[in-house]
Amino acid sequence: MAQRFGEKLTQLRQGKGLTQTELARQLGSLSRAHLANLEKGRDVPSLSIAVQLAVHLGITIDSLLRDDREVEGRANPSNVSAHAVEGQLSFGPQLVEGQLSFGPQLSEVRLQRNITQWQLAQALQLGSRAYLSDLERGQRLPSIELLIRIADFFQVTADSLVHIDQSADTTAAHASDELPDFISG
Repeated sequence: MAQRFGEKLTQLRQGKGLTQTELARQLGSLSRAHLANLEKGRDVPSLSIAVQLAVHLGITIDSLLRDDREVEGRANPSNVSAHAVEGQLSFGPQLVEGQLSFGPQLSEVRLQRNITQWQLAQALQLGSRAYLSDLERGQRLPSIELLIRIADFFQVTADSLVHIDQSADTTAAHASDELPDFISG
């Protein structure tokens, strides 16, 4: 998971003709040293930093975080710079965790599939249902690894779960209706 993050980040930054200092300055919430450590694989980004980088660089979250995907641009880049409407991300120069909308999308896709919090917690091998409840209420953000596990479980994009360029409704319509045996059986 995300072993190529640093390599992709370096490639994207250099492709835009930016130094680490320039990119860090543009983001405002990231030091040059932290950016260097992300590029070298010495640090793991938080979800909010990964989203901020993907948005700023004009790529999908999935293509930045998933090792099996090449970098792909956003379908509608103007969409991501808009300030928040209810349930969407709000972008200024900096993205802070409080602006990241994850919980409502998780809850919506889970309910569309008629899966309880307990069933999802079991399927994701989470320690408790309470952690999942905290995620859905927006009291916590998932790790990048958990975000990808959740997206894979529901067969949706990570971008749809953080509500960047498509809604959970749109993605869920394209996802398979098949559920793991222990849930559907």
